[in-house]
Formats: sequence, structure tokens, C-alpha cells
Amino acid sequence: ILDYQTSNAEELVLDRDKVIGSNIADSMPQEVVEKIKRSTEDALEQHQLQIVEYTLPVKKGIEDYEARLMPLNENSVLAIVRNISELKIFRKTLTESENMFQKTFHRMHVLSSISTINDGKYLEVNDTFVKTTGHSRQVAIGQTSVDLGIIKKQDRDWLKQEMLRNGSVKNVELE
Repeated sequence: ILDYQTSNAEELVLDRDKVIGSNIADSMPQEVVEKIKRSTEDALEQHQLQIVEYTLPVKKGIEDYEARLMPLNENSVLAIVRNISELKIFRKTLTESENMFQKTFHRMHVLSSISTINDGKYLEVNDTFVKTTGHSRQVAIGQTSVDLGIIKKQDRDWLKQEMLRNGSVKNVELE
């Protein structure tokens, strides 16, 4: 290890002075060493970037890291390592939120759809939409309400203008 820097000393496994000039086998758990070793070999053999994720016990607890290993020449790689603990928490929270939205959206007993504002193509429709219109999800997605005969083109154009002007349309009855 030639250099070792962080803006947060609590993220360090060992003090900087003990790491510079050492081998990763001297400063990391064996399973992490094996992962990095395999990825380093792959980077050198394939002559391309390798990305490896691992966890490490640090002063403030267990943290998640990502190492990007780029071959420099036949025998060495440049490793850039970053703490991805907050990113992983964010991804998990986002996935949970998306799953909750999907469940709620599809179980609603109100006909609902998500479509693009410009051309009105359906991106998603719920189960009530399918039951009410008789159009399967596969048929509806990628089509417009006009294509499916749900509303007239002039009504769609008017709805689009109202959405753009006011941000929403409420309590409107169409023929």
C-alpha cells in the first residue's frame, strides 16, 4: 500500500502510519484479502477495471466499501476505495419505498395509471385499470388513452394543457 487517505479518521481500519508500505494481508480480514486478490488478478489478466464490494470492521462499527481496481501495467493496479455504507442504506430504503408504492398502486380500487405528459403513453397501469377497461397491462403499456379508445384526442389535448398549466386535473367529467 503506497498511500492511504480519508477525510474521516473513524473510517480507518488501522492508523495511516501502520498501513503505508504494508501488504493488504497485514491489515484486512482474510476473506476481504481473498476478494481483493481475485479482483486484482482479474484486472491484470483482463486489462480492465474490476469493482469489488466488501465490509470491514472499523473504529465506528461495520462499514461497506467499494474498491475500483484499474491495471496500471503488467504487475500493478491502482485501487480507489470508497465507503458506500450510506449509499447501500439509501438503495435499500429506495427499494423498500418502490416496493411499497408498487403494492399500493396495484392494489388500489381506483382506476390508476402513470403516463408520459408529452405523448400520453402509459408507463404503468393498475389492476383496477385492467378490470375496468378490459385492456391487459401488456396491451396498455406503451399505448395512449386515445389509442385504446378511452378518451378522444381533443380531450387528451385539453387534459395535457390543464396538467401543464395547473399541475393537476381534478373532478373533470369527459364524454
